[in-house]
Amino acid sequence: MPDYSVTWHIDQLTADTPLGAAREALDMHRDPDSIATVFDVYDSGARYRVDLDDRPPVPVVLHAPSTTPRRRFAAWFSGRLIAWAALLDNAPHGAHRGTLTVG
Repeated sequence: MPDYSVTWHIDQLTADTPLGAAREALDMHRDPDSIATVFDVYDSGARYRVDLDDRPPVPVVLHAPSTTPRRRFAAWFSGRLIAWAALLDNAPHGAHRGTLTVG
């Protein structure tokens, strides 16, 4: 069974002290109604993003060592999917039905 390193990131948290920030983060993480379900997972040089709210959860490759053509393609393709999804999320309603230019 492989070993993984898993991180959970909060963009910004306001607290009086580092201890207070850590306690606030722990409260957020333990809240059953929390939407904090996205994790970065690392294994031997590869990095994945997993959102446990997705049904089913699918690891997205954020970085893969360039050791094989398959890994290079997976890293390139998943990066493009993330970029395209972000464009569609920010597009005006109905824009996805026409031509979308990716820059």
